[in-house]
Amino acid sequence: MIVDLHTHYIPPAYLEWVGKKNNPLGVRLDKLPSGRPALAADNRLIPLLDGFHDVEVKLADIRKQGLDRQVVSPPPFLFHYDLPAQVGAESSRLLNDEAAALQRRHPDRFVAMATVPLQDPEAAAAELERAYGLGMRSVEIGARAGEHDLDHPSLAPFWAAAERLGMLVCIHPVSPPGRERMKEYYLFNLIGFLVDTTVAAGRLIFAGVLDRFPGLRICLAHAGGMAVWIQGRFDHGFRVLHQCQGVIHRPPSEYLKGMFFDTITHRPEAVRYVADAVGADRLLMGTDYPFAVKESDPVGFVASVPGLTEEERAAIRGGTACRLLGIG
Repeated sequence: MIVDLHTHYIPPAYLEWVGKKNNPLGVRLDKLPSGRPALAADNRLIPLLDGFHDVEVKLADIRKQGLDRQVVSPPPFLFHYDLPAQVGAESSRLLNDEAAALQRRHPDRFVAMATVPLQDPEAAAAELERAYGLGMRSVEIGARAGEHDLDHPSLAPFWAAAERLGMLVCIHPVSPPGRERMKEYYLFNLIGFLVDTTVAAGRLIFAGVLDRFPGLRICLAHAGGMAVWIQGRFDHGFRVLHQCQGVIHRPPSEYLKGMFFDTITHRPEAVRYVADAVGADRLLMGTDYPFAVKESDPVGFVASVPGLTEEERAAIRGGTACRLLGIG
């Protein structure tokens, strides 16, 4: 089974909602200077690529890439953590219902990943329960929940629900710090998104969230951002800085070994480094489809990673995802 864990889906029903006058989402339909359809969201114009919403295009690309399954999740500008809780909950329900419906229509091609309104942790926990009832076994959240980082005490109900349900929690960057310095050259994505995920990982570790909820299954997008690369610095801080002590009692690198990571690095040697650091059984193949920065040949990319056994490659291509998400 060959599974792409990291792809994005915008249901047509969501686009219909966005197209309504005075919709409460803060997103609107627009066009690029070229005339191509776009979404005005995240303070930018985002091309509305067919692969986001056209199921026939998605199915054709699945075949072209040699995949068996796409795990579909909302792009991060659909999280809507900045909106009132009621609107966030309504959006999450629509996105989850539509993703679950896509999975039911094409059970041999799509796996639905949930989203939740993290600005209201109790509502997020309730929606996670509902998504589990719809057959979802994973949830995508942002690296920051609106005004709160992921270690904020108010998020405890969500973490407790995710642990109890055994959900794989995929953390995706959403609001990179210092974004005003990265407007040019798409640096907010190339650099900022990696920083956002790394901050989330560091806070979850040092704040003891992973000790309070030891059954959590966390997956970090884009191979964990920079977390694995700076694990030595994390561990050194744990040893010598009083600010990093008194809460956790294991080196941060030990917590990283308990997380999962997708393969989106665009450099085979980088995946090899992550595999050496945390174990190849912690890696899941991903593409970021259909964004322009996607990995276009994920199967070929995994094949190009040096030094892996065939068993390890098979696990990365989909074996581990099947185990975590109950795909069979």
